[in-house]
Amino acid sequence: MEWSTSLDQGVASWLSASFAGSEMVDGLVNQLGSGSGQLALSLMWWEIKMCASVNMDSFFTSHHEMGHIQYYLQYKDQPFVFRNGANPGFHEAVGDVVALSVMSRDHLRHLHLLPGAVHSPEVEINFLYEIALQKIPFLPFGYLLDAWRWDVFAGKVGPEAYNRHWWDMRFKYQGITPPDKRTEQDFDPGCKFHVAANVPYIRRSLNIKFEIHQTVLAVALGTNTQKEGQTDTQMVERDKRRDRIRNHGNDSE
Repeated sequence: MEWSTSLDQGVASWLSASFAGSEMVDGLVNQLGSGSGQLALSLMWWEIKMCASVNMDSFFTSHHEMGHIQYYLQYKDQPFVFRNGANPGFHEAVGDVVALSVMSRDHLRHLHLLPGAVHSPEVEINFLYEIALQKIPFLPFGYLLDAWRWDVFAGKVGPEAYNRHWWDMRFKYQGITPPDKRTEQDFDPGCKFHVAANVPYIRRSLNIKFEIHQTVLAVALGTNTQKEGQTDTQMVERDKRRDRIRNHGNDSE
């Protein structure tokens, strides 16, 4: 197809200009330059729409979203009925597994995003504490957001009490209160995208990411390690990891 070949050439030119010097991108450009027109067509089906900043939070979030895309790619050739996550929580977990992998300090140093090469028990413990503070306090919020939505859907709370009920639940499950006086003229739960867009949220509380991450490391590194995993080392066995993700939840095949 002539138009798709031109598309390949256009994508190749953009990649070369935007990511000069990247070995991975150079390889992709070489594939695009083959003139088949198929690679750009396949790339067109996957995209991330994200308001990102140049900081570590966006760095980790973008990798989480790329984890979703990797999962999409692994089940795209399944029969239609299986073209979905094994369960809603599994999709979020796969995204978090990718984000956890790039949090590795060795990987960040490899990317020149973290200076020095300090390995000590104190550094390891502080890193684990940071992960724990990110994940454990989130659990009650991950539940209460959908619990509030369910109460609204069930008619247990009306519009005249939406905000009060929200903060009652925030206090009940998280022990926090609003920083300023709130009234029913405010709609604080609506600040969360998932409320405004009617997207279920409790799946984010299904914390199987660590079990999956440990299994991925065991497959990639050949040991049941719980130590810090280096993403570049894991990539040597990426086909094994892809097979595990691709076949998860499809035991009938």
